[in-house]
Amino acid sequence: MSYPDFETHILVDELKKLTIEAEIIPWSDNRDWSDYDLVVIRTTWNYHLNFPKFIDKLKLIESQTKLINSTKIVLWNIHKEYLFELEKSGIPIVPTKLIRKRTKIDKKWLETIEFDKIVVKPAISLGAIGALKTNINSKDAILHANELLENNDVLIQPFVESIYSGEASLLFFDGKFSHAVQKIPKKGEYRVQDAYGGSVEPFLPDSYEINIAEKAIKLVPIEPIYARVDFVNYNNSPHLMELELIEPNIFMRYSDVCIPNFINTLKKQII
Repeated sequence: MSYPDFETHILVDELKKLTIEAEIIPWSDNRDWSDYDLVVIRTTWNYHLNFPKFIDKLKLIESQTKLINSTKIVLWNIHKEYLFELEKSGIPIVPTKLIRKRTKIDKKWLETIEFDKIVVKPAISLGAIGALKTNINSKDAILHANELLENNDVLIQPFVESIYSGEASLLFFDGKFSHAVQKIPKKGEYRVQDAYGGSVEPFLPDSYEINIAEKAIKLVPIEPIYARVDFVNYNNSPHLMELELIEPNIFMRYSDVCIPNFINTLKKQII
């Protein structure tokens, strides 16, 4: 599945208005990256199909110029095992089970999961690709998990009913809160991405959500230049679903402050 990029051209146009030369380049292109003062990872939404090649390209870029977010941050964030690291440091996350690649699971194994409705998904993926919502006692759960496990580590999480009301995304630049949106699935769907008919509206997070998001970002081994923190309401309180540091949609179309905040952040990286 491919995802349209509604944002990057807006950013490029605004940079050009400030006489900052900018262009959109596919990550798979071969070129001399030293021609650029800064390379910003934006909507590389197919990296999961060949992430070893993607990482190699990031290392090459970083050997020739400045890259944000850095390769080290990408490597930390690319596998959702980072969730357990955040949890150990006090960040509330949606309960998550990790199953290692080439493990075989059966009905007896699934009986150790204490949730009736679950989501089974790859540990390295994006945009809900490879995710399946199902019942714990369904044959589909076993079949889908074992199919994924042939080539992937797999996560099993409870299906969070509140997702029907939306998932909150908080955006940060240079560790400072910029803006937030609420991503809402279409009726009858649980996936919030626009590829599945989801919609987006501005959102005002409370101080608790901002505080938890700030703490999560500070736990990243290297402070990210940009970050998106996704929350869902689980057990009547915000729980972190994902920390997006690689190629997050930053929803600049839904906030008046997003573009100036992001551009000011980028200008600091160029100087």
